[in-house]
Amino acid sequence: MTEGQGRDRGPEHLSRIIERFMRDTGLAGKNTGAELLAAWREVAGPEAGGHTNIRSFRSGVVTVAVDSAPLCQELELFRKEELLNALRLRYRDHYVSDLRFRLV
Repeated sequence: MTEGQGRDRGPEHLSRIIERFMRDTGLAGKNTGAELLAAWREVAGPEAGGHTNIRSFRSGVVTVAVDSAPLCQELELFRKEELLNALRLRYRDHYVSDLRFRLV
């Protein structure tokens, strides 16, 4: 056994363990949820972004939870195409085919 192998290094921060796991499994850099949320907040703007949250992203469809019925209707009827196009430009690594708004 070479020096340093097999020794207990003592307690290790959980963040370092997770970081090493993410790197070793190839998951580092693939935090699509955080990237999508950041992209959504940017394209939706502060007012709509503050009343919405990404619920899911499956098969290209982004489902957005909205906490206000009037805002949900505004987003669906008047801003959907604009937001969809902006999200496609901002979130280029993943194809976004549709936006769905759900009142929560």
